[in-house]
Amino acid sequence: MKQLIAYAPPLKLIENIKDRLCIPLRAADDDVTEFCTGSGLVVAMGFARVVIGKRGPYVEFDLWHLNDLNETFHIPEGEEWRIDSLDAYYVEWRTRDEYDVMMYQQRRLVQYADYSIGAYYISPTDLYVGGRQVLCPEPPDPNPVMETFG
Repeated sequence: MKQLIAYAPPLKLIENIKDRLCIPLRAADDDVTEFCTGSGLVVAMGFARVVIGKRGPYVEFDLWHLNDLNETFHIPEGEEWRIDSLDAYYVEWRTRDEYDVMMYQQRRLVQYADYSIGAYYISPTDLYVGGRQVLCPEPPDPNPVMETFG
């Protein structure tokens, strides 16, 4: 039987992504951070961690983090086969808004990331917290200029 070797991202990649995230890599019992799509649709309250794999970072959610799974998400037409398949690596879900954000539920282990079977994953570029994209396109300025309004 083939054994999977866990992927360990390079430290430089971890630091780059960590600097660009507006959430920590690991949540400490977080069940209050509100995650939305660009339309403002609330998809989750809290998260487990951020996984950095060869395909980039993904925010990991447990089922209890998700906002009413079947009301907020749907399985796209033609993807239902993944639900009962022993060959599918994930089940694809999409948000029920104009952003059509992809979320997947991991079903099998992979070599390119430390995903947990049964957990749900969304790219941080598709998520917003407090109106701000979870993964900033550029590292934030370490010395921001503060504007004052009179």
